[in-house]
Amino acid sequence: MTFRDAMRRKFADFRGCRRAVIAIEFAIVLPVMLTLWLGVVEFGSLHLAAKKVEVAAQSVADLISQRNTIDVATLGDFTNAINAIMAPFPKGTGTVAYQIISVVADAADATSVAWYYPTGGAAPSVPPEAEPLVTGNDNVIVVTVSYSHEPWLSSYYVLTGNVALSETMYAKPRLVATIPCTDCP
Repeated sequence: MTFRDAMRRKFADFRGCRRAVIAIEFAIVLPVMLTLWLGVVEFGSLHLAAKKVEVAAQSVADLISQRNTIDVATLGDFTNAINAIMAPFPKGTGTVAYQIISVVADAADATSVAWYYPTGGAAPSVPPEAEPLVTGNDNVIVVTVSYSHEPWLSSYYVLTGNVALSETMYAKPRLVATIPCTDCP
């Protein structure tokens, strides 16, 4: 056997050896699959947070629209409901903010804010989207829930920084033309 024949035989043995192929393929595919899986988890969390913001705003608007009158204590209970619906969010530096406004129209269809919650600070203005929803001596409840979502892997992954989510829901009173607040500003 010559040196050349020995080298051909060694090369053929090396080329035919398949003992470590699976380990090498796994090492190549693992980072890609792990990245895809983490992306699905992250976007799933973002989608869940967005749906919770939507459900919180719709639920509170619906609950208020079923009342004859309302007071600050009841509005405080509704904000507790917002926080319960948003669980397990917020986490980290994420924050939930909300605003509840009652928009009324007089007989001449001039709109104004009848009451709002939370109180304090400057009175909010009438949202432009609410104006066509109210007519003479009518009322619409406007609930806005905002959430600043902090991605779980924000320092390691694609979504860096907080993602702002906001939803505004409108509801007409069901039992009365306008829902007065007994102790709101």
